This record gives sequence, structure tokens and C-alpha cells, in this order.
Amino acid sequence: MFDLNRKIERWRLSLLRVGSFQWDELNELETHLRDAFDQLLESGISSEEAFSIATKQIGDPVAVSMEYQKSRGVVYRMARSPVVVISVVTISHFLLHVTAVLLSFGASMKYFESGDEPTASLQILNTIETILAFPLVLLIQQLPTGGTGHWGTLIFLANSFVWGLAAWIYLTRIRKRSGRRQYVASFSPQATDLP
Repeated sequence: MFDLNRKIERWRLSLLRVGSFQWDELNELETHLRDAFDQLLESGISSEEAFSIATKQIGDPVAVSMEYQKSRGVVYRMARSPVVVISVVTISHFLLHVTAVLLSFGASMKYFESGDEPTASLQILNTIETILAFPLVLLIQQLPTGGTGHWGTLIFLANSFVWGLAAWIYLTRIRKRSGRRQYVASFSPQATDLP
């Protein structure tokens, strides 16, 4: 027997496999599919044939996905570009790290010269600087040369690049997981045995 909901769930899953769709875009496409299916049924076509024709009317999933991507706008596309994300995070991290180092150094020298105990704000600043130095700067500081001179700047940049790359990987995984979670949550109890 023809089960429209099950067919639609499989169709949506196939769209997710080949295209880069947002959740609301899949909902919109499903609405169009259901409308076309209903119109075809009213014309006397069988359910199987009506579903097949309706999916063909929606179009090739890759082409439809590309059309949606074009309509999303420049900011959305830039936010999904690895070059943009890695560059923004790298530059931001580098500037933040250099600022934290300079502030930490300046505050440390003040307390060193006066002989006073470091305040909580200086300890927080040092902690922030240590976190931003993870992983490369901390590793290089263990070497005999300690990454001094011009190499220190390159190490800071490389460290910032590692943070940018990590941010891109994290964002990519979050996007994939959220898409899967939304799709799985939409299954009806009868459809949990889908491949």
C-alpha cells in the first residue's frame, strides 16, 4: 500500500544527501510536493505515478539546492566559506592574543616593579593569555629557543590559524548535526525503520 508520509520522508532524506538545504527550505519543497501530488491525484493518476511525477516537477535536487544557495545572500554564503571563516577567526584571534600579551606584560611589569601582589584582574588576564596561547605557543615556549624574535610572530600567526581551522571544523560539524537532528525529529513513530 502506498504510504505518502513514508515516501516524503525518504525523498527529504535523498535531498539532504545530495544538496545543501536548510530546514525551512525542505519544508517549503515538501509543501510544493504535496500540492502537486494532490493535483495529480485529482486528475485520476495512481498514487505511485502521481508521486513520481510530482518529484520530477520539483526538479533535480542539486539544481534546486544551487538555486536556494543563490537566494540566501552574500553574508550567508560568506559565513559558510572556509576561507572567510578561517581568516576572520585567525585575524581576530591574533589581534586578541597580541592585545592580551601586551596588557598582561604591562600589568605584570607594574606589579614586578612595585613588589605588590598581583590582583585578580591580572590573574584573569594571564589566564586569558594562556588560553589564547594554546596549543602552538605553549609548545614552542618549551623549546630551548622559546620562539623568540621574528619567529615568535610567525608562531603567533600559526597558532591563530590553528584556532581558525578548529572553528571551521567545529562549525561544519554543528551544521551537519543540526540538520540530521531536525530530520530525525520529524520522523513519525511508524517511520523510524527507514534506511
